[in-house]
Amino acid sequence: MTLRTVVFSICSFALGALLFATITSSANIQDDRSADREAIRAHIDSIFQAFIKKDIAALHATHAENWLGYLDNSGRMLKGINDYMDWNQFDPKSPYGMKSYKFREFEMIFKGDAAFVCFVADVESNWPGAPRHRVLQICDFYTKNDDKWIQNGSDTALHQESVEEQLAAPRPLGDQMKKRLLDAREACGVRGSPATARPLKG
Repeated sequence: MTLRTVVFSICSFALGALLFATITSSANIQDDRSADREAIRAHIDSIFQAFIKKDIAALHATHAENWLGYLDNSGRMLKGINDYMDWNQFDPKSPYGMKSYKFREFEMIFKGDAAFVCFVADVESNWPGAPRHRVLQICDFYTKNDDKWIQNGSDTALHQESVEEQLAAPRPLGDQMKKRLLDAREACGVRGSPATARPLKG
């Protein structure tokens, strides 16, 4: 092996090592988003706390002006912070509302100063006529502006677990539906309430 070959091999190795170190360093910078993860999770926690404390100002401040998305039972796309706040109207003096929450799953991915966040949360509330416990599955879109993360959009829906619980739960009949059932029974020759009706004897 000539001296020239040896020198060339050493230089090639050194360049390869430098390139590998540069790529590894860049990858680590991309992957090490622990501070951003903590900041976004804290931000989402502050949104839940705003609901629990009925803090309208805090709820407004945690969402972008051009917020876009769907909320549980909204039935339509909500556009802008005003639309979001109108949908989430609540009375700060009311005893009803969200009481507590707990995360089950929580994960996010990054692309520069944007983040896509998915999580599942157990939520306890005391709304009249509504289940005390619900499981929500939520996808949030975040962007970083002036070194601060802000929620720009969300898709909030009932988890399949809560959907199945609601479908399996007995539903009380309203007065109108009870009247229709009684009228139908009478038309078929049956008397009494839906629970105690007996066929008429000829």
